[in-house]
Order: sequence, then structure tokens, then C-alpha cells
Amino acid sequence: HPASAAARFDLARCFFELNDLERAASELQYLVLMGEAHQESFLLLADIQTRQGLFLSAALTLKRAERLWPE
Repeated sequence: HPASAAARFDLARCFFELNDLERAASELQYLVLMGEAHQESFLLLADIQTRQGLFLSAALTLKRAERLWPE
């Protein structure tokens, strides 16, 4: 349900603002896996992965977003 995806993104954003990167990433990864993520979800997830030192994961996340939204 689209409202559920929006609520999950909002929850991830709240966790991010509280510096709870693990929980924020978990919510965003769920959206990505379920195919309900939008561009901002991918960008925030890549940002979190970079902050966690997961540079390869961040690069792959951005590459996936680029495939979905090539412009």
C-alpha cells in the first residue's frame, strides 16, 4: 500500500534525524526490497551506508537508483 511506503520512509527519516542509522537503513532496505522505494529512499540509504563506512554498498545503491531513474 502506498501509504505504508510513505510511512516507512518517514519513519526512516526520523531514525536518521535521531542518528539511529541502523534502524533507518533497515526501513529503507525494506522499501528497496519490496520495490516501494523512490529516489529519495535510495539517496538516503546511500548516505547512511557512506556514514557507516559501507562504501561499496553505497555505490551499489546509487548504481541501482541510476538504473531505475537514468536521467
